Amino acid sequence: MYKITFYQWLLGAVILCITCMGCKKFLDKKPNEKLVIPTTIQDLQALLDQYARVNQFNPGAAEKSADDYYLTTADWEGLTVNTDKRMYVWEPDNLFSEGLSNDWAVAYQNVYRANTVLYESGKIEKTAANTLAWNTCLGHAYFTRANMFLKVATIWAPAYDKNTAASDMGIPLRLDPDFNVQSVRASVKETYAAIISDAREAAALLPETAIHLLRPARPAALALLARTFLAMGMYDSCMKYSTAALALNNQLTNFNTLNLAANYPFAPRFSSVEILMDSYMNAAGPVSNTRAKIDSVLYDSYETNDLRKQAFFRSNNNGTYRHKGSYSGSSSLFDGFSTNELYLMQAECNARLGFLPEAAASLNALLLTRWRTGTFVPFVFNDATEAKAIILQERRKELIMRGLRWMDIKRLNVEGAGIVLQRVLNGETITLMPNDKRYALPIPENVIRLSGMPQNRR
Repeated sequence: MYKITFYQWLLGAVILCITCMGCKKFLDKKPNEKLVIPTTIQDLQALLDQYARVNQFNPGAAEKSADDYYLTTADWEGLTVNTDKRMYVWEPDNLFSEGLSNDWAVAYQNVYRANTVLYESGKIEKTAANTLAWNTCLGHAYFTRANMFLKVATIWAPAYDKNTAASDMGIPLRLDPDFNVQSVRASVKETYAAIISDAREAAALLPETAIHLLRPARPAALALLARTFLAMGMYDSCMKYSTAALALNNQLTNFNTLNLAANYPFAPRFSSVEILMDSYMNAAGPVSNTRAKIDSVLYDSYETNDLRKQAFFRSNNNGTYRHKGSYSGSSSLFDGFSTNELYLMQAECNARLGFLPEAAASLNALLLTRWRTGTFVPFVFNDATEAKAIILQERRKELIMRGLRWMDIKRLNVEGAGIVLQRVLNGETITLMPNDKRYALPIPENVIRLSGMPQNRR
């Protein structure tokens, strides 16, 4: 059994200090001199292998805020957590409860975990015998920090706009485990530069394959880079990294081989060949599949021979449908990295850069595995605008309930897409207009109070 008692204590006892003010030398003395600290690279790897925290409880606010689902008035009124009610209708404040389990705290807990590994590794000698383990562990830490920073940025920072990124408020970039360093908000430009730097370090250090899908390998790090550049609207770089990742792993599942009638066609967990790194988000509250109804226009956009219509959704026997298509093989919502996302990024970037035959080839390769055998008619693109529209529609249909739609709405509206979101409760329509400041969710009020950081503008 690995020995990480001291750091488990730290993670639980003082997590709120991670993004708040200095802690008055709170950590100057160990709480118990008998507690064991990491002394080997295996001890540090064990910190990252705590999958219940690192892989199974990622921020769900982006999915809760997005438009792939809706709630009936009765379902909304039945929510037991008031912050979930407020988040669903895009209230300007008080969207996160105080404590250790809100999305912000969970994300920065894993940032702290990664920082601890990176810091403590400097005290452990790197040898010929432990080089692979060393590189794998540090690559895992850089990946975890970059992944958490990207999730935090897409939820709590405005969308990347090259014209304003240097002055827009980003997120706190905690880069070491010292609680005494006061948190400050970096710019959006600085935020994304840090994410890219960490992800590149991860890609350089990680092996091509991992011993388990709960750990990232190089294809997942390359996919993280591609997703980051997509969020930034840097399509040449996104294409570079999505193509590099697919060169290492391009496997797809033929949906004709699935049991489409099953409650969860992708069960058991880890069974899909498309998974590059497995994780899922906090799917409680409004996005629970016992409440969340799939947008009817979106559901109707799947054609009869498109097997995703059966693989992803289950009837509620009242004219509405719920989601069942998570790679988690359960009702938990997958938010990791997978090859199908890579094909769609590659297709979109090729279309935007004017490489229409290549864009069609990427999209067709994916969709051929999604349609009933012998029914799919491959796309031929002759117009870049039409190609982009078709690919973006397929992206939404393929990556539903993956925590990516909120990022997509933000990045596309910066480009002028004009996507308007609406909720209807008690006959009243609540509207979120393109580029509204509420697309950057409010940082938890207790973090603002304790840190002195500026809150997102309203």
